Amino acid sequence: MSEHEAIELRRRAQRLRHLASRIESSRVMSLERHAGNNTWRGRRPLLCINLLRHNQAQLHAEVDGLRWQAYLFDQQAARLDQAATLFPGRAS
Repeated sequence: MSEHEAIELRRRAQRLRHLASRIESSRVMSLERHAGNNTWRGRRPLLCINLLRHNQAQLHAEVDGLRWQAYLFDQQAARLDQAATLFPGRAS
């Protein structure tokens, strides 16, 4: 593995963290603050609120997954850097 691959892994990790931050700061993540019983049409406002909260929880879990993958990319890049230090001139 080469230095270029480590750089690419770090670039991907940064993009994943940026995407995670954008999702977290999006307006959809604060909808529950504006969702009261009068917000919903129909006879089941609690169901709507619970569904919204469930969907937001899923988004939070996906954001955590993006950050975890970014961490793994960074770890892999660090291993590539370490291998390059230990075995200079050996690129595969």
